[in-house]
Amino acid sequence: MLLYMLIGYMFLYIHRPFEVWPVLGTVRIELVYMLLITIVWLASPKVVNVNRLTLVIAAFAATMLLGWIASDYADAGTITLTNWLKLLPFYLMVITSIKDERDFKRIMTGFMVVMFIYLSHSLREFYNGRHVYRMGIARMVGVDVMHADPNSFAATVVYVLPMIFPFWATRQNRKQTFAVLAYVALSIACVLLTGSRTGMIGLCMFGLMCILASRRRAIMLLALFLVASIGWLSLPEDLQNRYLTIVDDDRGPKNAQASKDSRYLLLLRAVEIWQDSPLMGYGPGSFPQASGAGIQAHSLYGQALAELGIMGALTLFGFVVCISLNYWEACHLRRILPPDDRSKNFEFQVVFAVFLTMILLLLLGFGGHNFYRYTWIWYAAFQGISLNLLRKQVEKVERQTEPEWEPVARPRPDARFRPRTAP
Repeated sequence: MLLYMLIGYMFLYIHRPFEVWPVLGTVRIELVYMLLITIVWLASPKVVNVNRLTLVIAAFAATMLLGWIASDYADAGTITLTNWLKLLPFYLMVITSIKDERDFKRIMTGFMVVMFIYLSHSLREFYNGRHVYRMGIARMVGVDVMHADPNSFAATVVYVLPMIFPFWATRQNRKQTFAVLAYVALSIACVLLTGSRTGMIGLCMFGLMCILASRRRAIMLLALFLVASIGWLSLPEDLQNRYLTIVDDDRGPKNAQASKDSRYLLLLRAVEIWQDSPLMGYGPGSFPQASGAGIQAHSLYGQALAELGIMGALTLFGFVVCISLNYWEACHLRRILPPDDRSKNFEFQVVFAVFLTMILLLLLGFGGHNFYRYTWIWYAAFQGISLNLLRKQVEKVERQTEPEWEPVARPRPDARFRPRTAP
């Protein structure tokens, strides 16, 4: 029961129906639901899935709290801090509730189903006329409010795409193959319709990851070329010109070039702010006021430095190191598994997918402020659980391959030493 309630909370957090239908917000459905989960969780048996990433998250929480307390812009950062702290109970519940591989695959499947519903609803609303007109084009937005911005919505889609690898590697029939391909097609369509250049770069990076991870790279390259060609030709001319501004500034309006240049200028401004408060920064969510720009940093690295200082940069470095160490350990553990289980091991593929998502977070971080995203926390839980399950699988294999112990024959207690007599 708790497992399905956790999946339900994923739906509430990602789809956010109380933002789609405001009448649900009047009854505080998210708060009531979390209280119910907490009661069930307290009454349920617990398991230990602690990972090195747990220490990083604890350090991140302490850094945010100290930065907020010392901040001159604490009022502005209260919402940012509160929204981030809401992620911790869910993280704790997930890492203490998943008992085995079956539970883990169910919650991961639930996560992908929730994302499919969210993307499908957003796409439906786009064709019903819900969009924003910005940079001279109509741009798709999320159906919610928190991550509805075209750039934020496109980033959300891109960050989930690596999670198709576990399901693709372990598919068993045509229905599962079709489900994975349908999700990828839906994700590509949503990213293209947002007009987000950062999202397009992330999509191209994901395609490169697919080629490198595939054993049949030539076939994969051809398939991606066909998909890219069909997707590009299906776009209207204004969206095509929007994406061409990545390499040709004359393809779009002047404000498109100004938007691209502003990323660099905001990063420089973030470095200036960091120099004024190098250790703790100005506190979470403080960049718009501290910089005087009135907008977010639009950079992961500028956000970390300006708002959390050196401590924030060290926390970001801790995430990168621990996620990489988990992947390195999983690679060594996989070698112990039987050859037939290595490429189709769901837990290893999840560890690998989180590692790829980290690369996307760092890459898209040059054009987006994603340090407080739920992706860091949720994926830390997914990778920690999958690594612990992989360890148990390896321990089971090692126990089965250990030679049976045979006792060494010992002399009888009454046996005495008798010297050999000469003939």
